[in-house]
Amino acid sequence: MIKIEMMKVNNNLESVSINGHANSSEYGSDLVCAAVSVLSQGVINGMIKSLDGREDFFSLSDDGKIKIEIPKDVNDIQKIKLQALADMLEINFDDLSKTYSKYIRLEVKEVG
Repeated sequence: MIKIEMMKVNNNLESVSINGHANSSEYGSDLVCAAVSVLSQGVINGMIKSLDGREDFFSLSDDGKIKIEIPKDVNDIQKIKLQALADMLEINFDDLSKTYSKYIRLEVKEVG
């Protein structure tokens, strides 16, 4: 199962942690895992572009765990872009977790 944890403060996404495997099909043909990977990579690429090439806000471990920490030291335009990308990620992960609840668990924690 893929476990996605999103932490929000005052309705703004602060961090995302993605861990595990869907195991909905054979290795190499798992469309649920592919969907999560494509969404994650697309948002990370958009954030890198919004941050003028900066890449210090995310990590990818050898076992496939993805961690994103939304930077706070950004200008107002970057903040708007980052939150738009983060909102898109949350909306799509929510949709995937409802459609494929057997394979994806999404937990959104709100603080403040």
